[in-house]
Amino acid sequence: MKMLGNFLRVAVRILVRDRLYTLLNVAGLAIGIAAASMLGLYVWHETRYDGFFRNADRIYRVDKTELMPGREPITYSSTPKPLAPLLPQDFPEIETSVRVHDEPVVVSRDGSPFRQHVQLVDPDFFRLFDLPFVAGDPATALAAPGTVVLTESLARKYFNGVDVLGRTLTLTNGITLAVSGVIRDLPTNTHLRRDALLTNIRSRLGENVDGWFARMDTVWNSNFLQTYILVKPGTDPAALTARFPAFLSARDPNYLSTGTNKPSKALVLTSLTHIHTDPTGVPANLLGVLHGLVAVAAVVLGIAVVNFINLSTARSSLRVREVAVRKALGAPRGMLVGQFMVESVLLTLVAAVLAYVLLEVAMPASVAALGIRFDRAYLYSPWLLLAELLGVAAVGGLAGLYPALVLSRPAASVLLKGGPVAAGGAGVRALLVVAQFSAAILLAIATIVIFQQTRYVSSQQLGFDAQGVLLVRELHQPEARAHIESFRQALLRIPGVEQAGAAFHAPSDGSDSTDNYHVPGTVDDGTIVFRSEFIGHDYLQAMGVRLLAGRLFDRAATADALRSPGLPGGRRARGARPSAPPIRRAAPWSCPGGRFSAWASTRRRRPWAGRSFTTSTIP
Repeated sequence: MKMLGNFLRVAVRILVRDRLYTLLNVAGLAIGIAAASMLGLYVWHETRYDGFFRNADRIYRVDKTELMPGREPITYSSTPKPLAPLLPQDFPEIETSVRVHDEPVVVSRDGSPFRQHVQLVDPDFFRLFDLPFVAGDPATALAAPGTVVLTESLARKYFNGVDVLGRTLTLTNGITLAVSGVIRDLPTNTHLRRDALLTNIRSRLGENVDGWFARMDTVWNSNFLQTYILVKPGTDPAALTARFPAFLSARDPNYLSTGTNKPSKALVLTSLTHIHTDPTGVPANLLGVLHGLVAVAAVVLGIAVVNFINLSTARSSLRVREVAVRKALGAPRGMLVGQFMVESVLLTLVAAVLAYVLLEVAMPASVAALGIRFDRAYLYSPWLLLAELLGVAAVGGLAGLYPALVLSRPAASVLLKGGPVAAGGAGVRALLVVAQFSAAILLAIATIVIFQQTRYVSSQQLGFDAQGVLLVRELHQPEARAHIESFRQALLRIPGVEQAGAAFHAPSDGSDSTDNYHVPGTVDDGTIVFRSEFIGHDYLQAMGVRLLAGRLFDRAATADALRSPGLPGGRRARGARPSAPPIRRAAPWSCPGGRFSAWASTRRRRPWAGRSFTTSTIP
């Protein structure tokens, strides 16, 4: 112990004496460790999504694949409402099923309205997702309609505390929900919505939701909610999926396509722990991206470690005379080895401590700037501390290996004379320098390529002009929908407002509402699929959309507004109609939620370059 203390005192004196060397070596290694740790923590966070649930390995989301004519199969995470209750009935290996549907509402607190998301879920929700309760019983919290479960943050937001059982939330439409439970805030690495109220699936939310939601009990063609199942231990998901076609054939009246008499849909299972890294319906490989980040972290850390070792070995050649004097005074080789190893490990430890400080400061700022969700608890994980300590031992040992073993071996007279032994290691250092610069150049090239690709994507024409466009939400609420036109006129009176229009979805909402249509006079009536969006008369002008053919909607043209029971006042607008023969509708169509009907027409064989076509207006 006394010898170790002596080693530390000598090491500190040497490091303080060579301040520039110490600063460069510590700073370089600290930045490398911090950057690699930041990437590693993010990958660790992303690959642990939803893994904290007790039965995560037995929970699956049921996704639906649409087999549409003229298009590649598309898989959605949404399913029809009648599906979930039938699954446990027809498949004994399924213990229970849960539906989750998100609806926006407006909550009134002290006379002020707050936009809030509420999720309608089945009573067994907490049987699948065992979130920790602060107050209430998870077995009964969602048993009755009209009850609601809040997170701690929402409880403090609306009631200034978490002791709120029995208190009521009031919506602006007068409906009240009784608080039956409070759960802890959800961690960041879950695909579940973290800012939503949870209520029984039979709860009333307002006339604009209740009637439509009740009608969806028997509608199989409207996909708008998520379905989760809990299977029994030992269940083979592949074998279960193979039995879904027979289930759909028996239960879904629209299973076979009317035009081809072939299956029009299929059900697939996505493991709960794979929902985030392998998102359904998204042409992206998040898992591949994470693997790429691990590779980048390894390269960055490798560059920092090689730089540290290079500086340490280069500096050791300046200490030949010191080693020779120590050996001449009778210092045993073990003492010299210990001295060099302690110096190297101490330097690495200082760099690791500085790296942790940098990580603590930079990680929250970085994830906030990038809009990434990250739980700060990962910064204090014992696994991170263990990794840091193992890294200190490994890097410190490698950096101190050359001076400890090479310089401590020759006799003092040989070291004083110089020569190959004293000046050795140049070839190894040259190899390390080449490797270090090669990796740095490779990383720089990859960074430039990614930057150029990102700039290319961000500069592409989207089909509309988003510059200067502001979005106002929640105008679909009944109290707002009746005044949309007067609100639009009020907006136009504001100086600087050039145009205003309404739409059911914003371009960034990811809507993919489609319908099958038949082309008269072609084989099998030429069944094709078109995307449909609900917009107001002035929406295209407000978004700066350039018309390729035909004309835009015109309020003066009465034919642009069709009578339909799907909209208040019975109105809907036809799609932009070129002069070619129209394509007739193949079957009734409904948007997500099934609240509106639509009609579409377009020109055959027209290269529309991926643009969406308008099919209905919001009155």
